[in-house]
Amino acid sequence: MSSIKGVSRSPANAEGRKLRFRIKAARSRLRAFITHHPVRILVVGGLIASVLGFWGYVASGSGFLDSAYNTLLLFTLNYIPPDEGAPAPLQIARFLAPAVTAGAAIAALFAALRDEADVFWAHRAKNHILICGAGDRGLQFAREFHSVRQQVVVIENDPESPGIRSLRADNILVLVADARDALQLRRARAERASRIICVTGSDDDNAAIVSALMTISPTVNPQDVHSHVSSPVLDSHFTARSSGNSPEGRTIEWFNLERWAATALLSEHFATLSEARRNEDPRGFAVIGASDTGRSLIIEAAKQWGSLSRTLPAGESGLTAPLPRLPVTILDRNVEPWLAEVQTMFKGIDSVLDIETISQKALASEWDPAMHDVCFVAIDNPIEALETAHHLEAQRSGSAQIVVRVFVGAGGLADALEMADSENTIHMVNVVQKTCTVDLVEHSLVAQLARENHSIYQEKIPGLPASHPWEDLSEADRQSNLRAASHHINKKLPKLGLTIVPITDLRDIEEPVSFSESDIETLAKLEHDRWWDEKKSLGFRYADIPDQDRKNRLHPDMIPWDELSDEAKEKDRMFVKKLPATLNACGYRICKA
Repeated sequence: MSSIKGVSRSPANAEGRKLRFRIKAARSRLRAFITHHPVRILVVGGLIASVLGFWGYVASGSGFLDSAYNTLLLFTLNYIPPDEGAPAPLQIARFLAPAVTAGAAIAALFAALRDEADVFWAHRAKNHILICGAGDRGLQFAREFHSVRQQVVVIENDPESPGIRSLRADNILVLVADARDALQLRRARAERASRIICVTGSDDDNAAIVSALMTISPTVNPQDVHSHVSSPVLDSHFTARSSGNSPEGRTIEWFNLERWAATALLSEHFATLSEARRNEDPRGFAVIGASDTGRSLIIEAAKQWGSLSRTLPAGESGLTAPLPRLPVTILDRNVEPWLAEVQTMFKGIDSVLDIETISQKALASEWDPAMHDVCFVAIDNPIEALETAHHLEAQRSGSAQIVVRVFVGAGGLADALEMADSENTIHMVNVVQKTCTVDLVEHSLVAQLARENHSIYQEKIPGLPASHPWEDLSEADRQSNLRAASHHINKKLPKLGLTIVPITDLRDIEEPVSFSESDIETLAKLEHDRWWDEKKSLGFRYADIPDQDRKNRLHPDMIPWDELSDEAKEKDRMFVKKLPATLNACGYRICKA
């Protein structure tokens, strides 16, 4: 036997430690069960008390109806003793039934108090994240923002939603209310939220929430509203239509998880899009499954490859000819009509993608994915998707990655496969976990535009206090960039009778529109006026000094546009000149309203 600092290491002590650990673990499991299943415990307790009480009265000689009536009275603290003494089952029931009643009353009281407490704290929220819907997507978004120490308030209409209990267990405020009602949105301080995310299970409900928000003017600038729509085609169209129709300071953007998933998958698993410019014979990728995700993968890849073809002249990075078409294989039983529909939605795909179609079910095919860098399995049925991934792995003769897209409902299957796949040859991607993140939300249209504008600022005017990389900017400077980007889309362009529409033809990427000199001057003046108003609201004043003095809040450009030097005017013109190309990079183009 040995000891360290007086602590015995005997087998008896080891057994004692194991026993204490088991007891502690059992207590934790019991506490978790009671916390998460109080209604189930009360129902089971009530059933047991009813059976024991009825049995006890019948055994004491009472009739059927009298026994049933007397059993019900036990739950109201009215115990009627039988004439010949109470048997053991009745003795247990006379105490268990009131305990169930008391437990139900306490649970109801705590639920009411928790609801009122959440309403109280939500009413005092400011610069918070407001999420409408506590389903899989709302739950994931809430946890993501909560993990980065953002205050989160969730509105859920269904009081029985399992997401409510999960969110409250994570100390996230939940209001049980109908978010389609503007009054309920005001209770959640929607006007003071920095970001509002609508992810209910219905597109109609999401649209109704956005409509209700239009009656509430934001007091936070900027305020971003993100609303989910189930079609990966309609999201960009709805976003374009919402531009110019929002209250001052608010930007409304629609999104689709399938399209976000396609963007994330290409970014993470297909480095060829950024590296193939160094390769005269790119290997491309394959899509298994004629699904919404597959369609989004094809369209997003065409946009990115088309942008590379436009921006890289022949001979750059070792290439001796223009960028070749990117090889893409699509495998599905109904691939031909599906691809025709995709090509109708987005014209010009064939000019940048070299598409091969195989009209066959993947599980019945002997096709070898080794000819590509990566193979995306985008089949909607999770079981079939996993079976297909294993089939492709067996057919594979090279090192192609196999990436399977699954939804949150198939998370257990995905986890099981990840554990079984010790060589990590099949990559599982949960769409909800991959897309409902802080990073993807912050790469919305306005955020992308703000980042691009800041890059232009860094390049053209280096060395100034605000010329740091985006990640190193202060929160105030980031918000200023976001306000400017929102103003470009929602206020400046409508002044000229212009609007944005989603790009549906690669020629729109290759030939972006350009502004006339008078349009550039008008838009630049509008940007200067917006910037001047923003600076005045922050307490800045004019001073005849070489550059701004942030400490004393002085700036030499706080004068009317006509009095500015040409050098100062050029700071605003440069953003306007780049706006068409910047919007193109984000998937939109400028046209007449």
